[in-house]
Amino acid sequence: ATAEGHLNAVIRAFNYGNSYLLIVTETYRDVRLVGAPPSGIGK
Repeated sequence: ATAEGHLNAVIRAFNYGNSYLLIVTETYRDVRLVGAPPSGIGK
């Protein structure tokens, strides 16, 4: 993880406690989307 993302880990039981999974998620606080108009505009 970088300084911008935060890691979170949780252990969950499955199959009535017969198996366990470690679930790791990363949270991004700054997400920027970039878009462009279709090429047909302005012709």
